[in-house]
Parts: sequence; structure tokens; C-alpha cells
Amino acid sequence: TDKNIPIIEANDVTVRFPIVESADVYAVQNFNISIKPGEFVGLMGEPGCGKSTAAMSLLGLVRPPGIIESGSVKYQGQELLTMADEEIRLLRGKDIGMIVQNPRYSLYPMLRVGDQIANVYRAHNSVSKKVAWNHSIEMLKLVGINDPERRVNAYAHELSSGMAQRVLIAIALSSKPKLLLADEPTSGLDVTIQAQFLDQMWDACRQTNSAVLLVTQDLGIVANYCDRVLIMHQGKIVEDSNVFNFFETPKHDYSRRILQLQR
Repeated sequence: TDKNIPIIEANDVTVRFPIVESADVYAVQNFNISIKPGEFVGLMGEPGCGKSTAAMSLLGLVRPPGIIESGSVKYQGQELLTMADEEIRLLRGKDIGMIVQNPRYSLYPMLRVGDQIANVYRAHNSVSKKVAWNHSIEMLKLVGINDPERRVNAYAHELSSGMAQRVLIAIALSSKPKLLLADEPTSGLDVTIQAQFLDQMWDACRQTNSAVLLVTQDLGIVANYCDRVLIMHQGKIVEDSNVFNFFETPKHDYSRRILQLQR
């Protein structure tokens, strides 16, 4: 892939939640974003400002009763919003990975973690069970789980929350996605585990040259991991700048307020 052609590009995406008896709520208004291969982009704003909804809209997914009212989302030049569900589903597991909050609940309790990674891998690659199983071990190694040959047989309840998070990265990256959407993936983890998790994700994404959109409320995470940051306020992007410029000379009042609050 050409380094300068965006992996994903959204233009003027607007998401509306119809509300009976009163005015509709526009959760996201005229959302624009463009992410290139290997780029790490933070999407930041206070709780309820629409960042998760905006991130999900890039996959054509919005929590009902929300609807994507207008706009365009192009994945490597193909329009996603008019694509058939079947096609989007194929993209979602293979080319676009996702890591969400609450890792424990995202893993199946009855399946060994090795099988969960292998199943995702086999869904998108025609390989034997044995090859997929070995791939699971490699992926656990990639995300820094020690003794992967043994851990591959573990069940979700046997893992610490930090381990569970790593298994989720392994699943999300198992098909070497070109884009990874991470929605506050470290919420509820203590600070040391947070840092380990993000280091691991950062390294793994660098090795697979995946682009990343990281939804967060944490300035420290943005400062340490992101190349660029988008600031969202009341459903709109109010600033899009590279991280150094953002911390040195924030352009928007709201950005300045965030920086003052967290200093």
C-alpha cells in the first residue's frame, strides 16, 4: 500500500438518534478523518461527546436506533456505507480489527484462547487447524505473553485482566489488519498494566504496519503513543493536528481547556 494513500477516509459523516416527542440528537456532525498506513491517531474528548459513535460509524456500525444520516466512508478507496453487509463483515475481521472495553466480556468463556485466535484466523485465511494453532502461539508471543505454548490452552477466567487485554490484541491483529480501531481499550486497567498493554499494542501494530484509531480521554496516552490527535466536542471535530503542535500551540479554546484541566 502507498504510504500516502489513506487506509480510511471519512467525509462529513453525520449520525442521528431519532428521539420521539422531542428534537433528534445529532451524536456526530460532519465527522472528517483520514488515516494513513502505520499512523497512530488519537480521538479525544469528554465522555458522551460522540467519539465511540464516530469510531463505530467508520465500520458502518451505529447502536440502534442511531442512523448514519449522511456522509461517506472510504476504505482504501471503496465506499463502505453502501457496501453489502456481507462484504463489510469480511472486512471487519480481516482488514479492520477492533479492540473494545471490558476484555473479559469480549472473550468466550467456553473456548481456549488459542482456539479463539485460530478461529478468527481461519475465518479469513484458508489454512489447516494445525497452522492456525501455531499462528495463535506466534500471536501470543507477539503481544508479549510469556510461555505462549502453555497459555494458548488457557480459558478466559484463568487470565488476569492484563492478559485478557493482550489476548484481545492478538485476536484483533491475527489477520494483520490494515486498520485497528481501539475504543478506550485500557479503561478499568491499572496504570502499569495500561502502559504495558499500550506498549504491546504499539509494537505489534508497528510490526504489522497497521494504522490505528485510538479512542481515549487520556492526554498521557495521546502524548506517548499518537502521531496525530483529533479533539471532539459535542459531536464535532474541533481540532486535528499533529501531537507536538497540539501540546505546544493548541488551536481551539476547548483544546486549551483540556490541556489546562489535565496539567
